[in-house]
Amino acid sequence: LSQSGGQLSYELVSLLIDYSDHLIIALNNGWNLGDVTVDSGGDTIEVVDPDSPIFGTILEIAPNALDARTVIVMKHANIDAPIPYAAGFAGPLIELGPEGLILNAECKLWLPYSDIDQDGIIDGTNVSETFLQVRRYGDELNRLMYIPTVVDSIGNFAIASLEHFS
Repeated sequence: LSQSGGQLSYELVSLLIDYSDHLIIALNNGWNLGDVTVDSGGDTIEVVDPDSPIFGTILEIAPNALDARTVIVMKHANIDAPIPYAAGFAGPLIELGPEGLILNAECKLWLPYSDIDQDGIIDGTNVSETFLQVRRYGDELNRLMYIPTVVDSIGNFAIASLEHFS
């Protein structure tokens, strides 16, 4: 290969092949090009597009949570899942993948909520932030399942502990 009359380095060619392999995997699985490949060192993924319904969402992949390099998916899920009346309200749904991934170490999903005046009430509702819970859709039981949740009332995040993506 040549570039402006010069040779591309072996490292650059290797990097291009590596990226193209991940691109092909992502496209074959119907994933967005914004997905991230994470290795055993862990990583933090954040949705930074202000137009995204899940803007501000953060996924912390702990070191040693993955056995091998893995393409991690975090996107807004356009699913018409029924929200139980007792849930009161729900924020946007998030899809994490690959589906069924078992994590070797607990990871954290940080879900932002709006409380601009810091009065402890979620803006536009009468719901106290102390009642926030994160839930996952459990296909096996066809219902929403509770995930251990901690509320960061200063940063306005509901933080869920994850052991798997399902």
